[in-house]
Amino acid sequence: HVEKQIKLICDMYKRKRDIMLKAMDAHMPPGTTWTRPEGGMFLWTTVKGGINTDELFFKAIEKNVAFVVG
Repeated sequence: HVEKQIKLICDMYKRKRDIMLKAMDAHMPPGTTWTRPEGGMFLWTTVKGGINTDELFFKAIEKNVAFVVG
């Protein structure tokens, strides 16, 4: 049973990762870069242009998107 559950969870996170990467491709401004993880659930994103990530965080939360500032 454990192996089946692990596969279900891995498949679910793979789908979520793929959706996020597709959204990043479609919506991030030019000059923005990000990792394309093969495992795990986090992307490392570098945004150019002096964006205040503290302010962006609260705008993102309003759209049900969360990220770790840093």
